[in-house]
Amino acid sequence: AEVAEARRGYPHLQSGDIDAPIREGVVVRSPGIRPDRDNIVRALANGAMLTQEVELFCKACPAPIYGVTGSDGKTTTATLAAKMLEAEGYTVWLGGNIGVPPLTFLSHVQPHHRVVLELSSFQLMTFAPTLAGGAVTNLTENHLNWHHGMEEYRRAKANILTHARRRVQNGASFVAPHLSSLTFSTTIPTSNYR
Repeated sequence: AEVAEARRGYPHLQSGDIDAPIREGVVVRSPGIRPDRDNIVRALANGAMLTQEVELFCKACPAPIYGVTGSDGKTTTATLAAKMLEAEGYTVWLGGNIGVPPLTFLSHVQPHHRVVLELSSFQLMTFAPTLAGGAVTNLTENHLNWHHGMEEYRRAKANILTHARRRVQNGASFVAPHLSSLTFSTTIPTSNYR
């Protein structure tokens, strides 16, 4: 029923069997779909462009965007970053992997606003837009049932730093040491949590 409704609202969009040949010129990949699926690779070889919702948002967004990723703590860190920007007086939009699709608020974002996006490794595998800032909270073995090993997972997470003007990563679990402009590492004694 949802697909039928979407087709009524957007008749130019095509959907179908996930393994069917892709003939469209633009492929909008859902984050849970690997970009190296045979039909996607063939479509790209035939000149198609691969993108995803968060990339479409970033390319159209008029405001500075700050991205946060990590194996753990990305929701908390993205929320804290948004709250800090709000405390500075900005109108802030928070979305991405945190549950709010950013395209739903794109039409409301103004150039003087700020956007914070929580980004997953699935979204970051093919991510290319430039961000005002990117942060990686940490890196632990995670999603290795989807990624082809820890190195692919690390590269996906590091991609947020590759495309950020300002970079923050956890000194205890570097994902891209050569890309750091600001690094934090701290240990909080467990005695503080009694």
